[in-house]
Amino acid sequence: MRTSWSTQIIITTLRDPCESLHCFATMRANCIVSTPAVAVEDNPARHRYEILVGGTVAGFADYAVVGDIVVLPHTVVDPAFRGRGLAAQLVRRALDDARHRGQLVDPQCSYAARFFDDHPEYGDLRAS
Repeated sequence: MRTSWSTQIIITTLRDPCESLHCFATMRANCIVSTPAVAVEDNPARHRYEILVGGTVAGFADYAVVGDIVVLPHTVVDPAFRGRGLAAQLVRRALDDARHRGQLVDPQCSYAARFFDDHPEYGDLRAS
């Protein structure tokens, strides 16, 4: 029987291979990880995009529309939710919506400006 690399490591690092396979199977069955749903929503009443994790607002990107330009002055992610790429999802949604509406974007927020630098596929939307 062929085993994967990770299975071989587990078997060789524990004393009894039969017991380790049982423990591994039990551990996998008991450690089902559920990831909360992530959604980005436009909240026009508050002039911002909000990112919700499991129904909780985890961050937002403020915006103002000035003529045909969407200004992004501020992007915030709650410290408890940082490191998950949520700010990128917020900015990407704002840029995708601006593209759909034929608008340009002025990234006054330093994060949004860096996002433009890191994602040249959005360069045609940059107003500044």
